[in-house]
Amino acid sequence: ADALNQAVERMSGMVAQWKAHPAYLRVDGKPLLVIPFLVEELTAAEFKQIVDAVTQRVGESLYVVAIVPDVYWYFAPEAVLSTGISQEWANTGVSAFTHWTPNGMITATKKVRQKAVQFHASDSKKWHKDVMIPMMPGFDDDAWRPGDSPAPTAPRNNGQAWGEQIDNALTVKPRFLFIQGWNEWHEGSQIEPSTLDSDPYLY
Repeated sequence: ADALNQAVERMSGMVAQWKAHPAYLRVDGKPLLVIPFLVEELTAAEFKQIVDAVTQRVGESLYVVAIVPDVYWYFAPEAVLSTGISQEWANTGVSAFTHWTPNGMITATKKVRQKAVQFHASDSKKWHKDVMIPMMPGFDDDAWRPGDSPAPTAPRNNGQAWGEQIDNALTVKPRFLFIQGWNEWHEGSQIEPSTLDSDPYLY
């Protein structure tokens, strides 16, 4: 209960403080809020409590993007086909479901990638949610977390993996592409190299 209340306090405070700023992203006129709760214990009912409480405190409808283990688990794309939106999750006030750090899409076969995004698109539309396909150019934790098993490494392949994901995602005509590009250079997920001549991917 304390953790849920703290989450509500932080999110509602952030949105209330910044929603009027011209740089704050709005979708269909609503302030966008991404809730990345990768906590397996979090239930749909608890998630709905969070959305309802934040919406009430902010004082206007929100465009909520949810990232939850129960829906579209792209870390292992084969698992996407065994997840999906349930009636309970559909009623949480979420506008679109997507996934954080979809490493698996980088290394998955073309067939698996196609099945994952096709399922995501058809399932989202079935529940009247926007289609938001996640993708990332690469990922490599080996250098700074040696010995972790399994290391979530997904090679960039000189941009080939990135291009294949984009082409694949566009086949389902999603409303959004959710691009996972961090400023954490040590994880290798940046889209552009640095200007360092000796090794543009040193970081």
